[in-house]
This record gives sequence, structure tokens and C-alpha cells, in this order.
Amino acid sequence: MINQSHGAPHARPEHSAATPKLLTDAPARAGMVAFPVPFLAAFLVALLMASLLAGCKATRPDNGTSPGHLTITGDVVPIILKADTSSTATVWVTVMEDGGPVADSTIVNLVATLGTVPSQVYTLDGLAVASYTAVQEQGVATIVAQSLGARDTMTVTLY
Repeated sequence: MINQSHGAPHARPEHSAATPKLLTDAPARAGMVAFPVPFLAAFLVALLMASLLAGCKATRPDNGTSPGHLTITGDVVPIILKADTSSTATVWVTVMEDGGPVADSTIVNLVATLGTVPSQVYTLDGLAVASYTAVQEQGVATIVAQSLGARDTMTVTLY
């Protein structure tokens, strides 16, 4: 197809069902690569899954060199929520010292961006559980759990 709208012929690629739609129909610039939309979507999903499979685990800033090696591990389920005030996720925080659970009723402080969590929860057999409530704003919410000088960070995607 030849486009003669400005007096000069410009070749413009035809799109068909067999041709993947590109992010841009603008002419390619030197050094730039245009990717098909399905490729980018698959790449973003793979990147998200890789980050989730890596898991979350944190230790004290002293790397456990002081007496009583402490670890805190946080998980949030589900990790993807609708951006509205009725969507919730469960936050699980495990606090361990020297390989065993910390004392019952150990305080775990929580804070969240793009949503709410209780400011404090307490452990039972090393586990503290809280509820995260989303807000009506899309983005990535960060939840931070801290106890006895150790902290961990979790994320929830709001769509």
C-alpha cells in the first residue's frame, strides 16, 4: 500500500491476522527494536513469575552474628488483586530464632503502601497473620514486616 497523503510516497506495512501487531507503526529508528505485543506480555509474565519463585527471606542486619540467629519470612496470598477497597489478601509472617519459632506474642510491625494492614500483629508458634486491604489505585503495593530488628518486604500487584 502506498500512502500519498503528503505528496511523497511512504511504504506502510500491511497488518493481517497472521502478522503480529507491533507496539508502534512508526518507522524503526537506528538502534531501536520493536517487539510484538504477545512477546512483551509473555516476557512480563515470566519476569513476574521468576520474582515470585525467588521468594522472600530476610535476616538481621548483622547477618546473624550476634547471639540468637533471627530470620523473618513474609508471604502474601494472593499476590494479584483488583484495585478496589473490597479486595483483600492474607499476609503470613514467620519469625524464627535459632531454627525454632520465637516466643508466642512476639510483636510484628507491619506497614503497607497502596493499601492497609494492621500496624501490629502477634506471633503464635512463630507465625503472625494479618489481612491486607487494597485501595482503588493500580500499581504495586509494598508490605513491610519487622520484628526484633529483622524485616522482610512483600509485594502485591493491584490491577
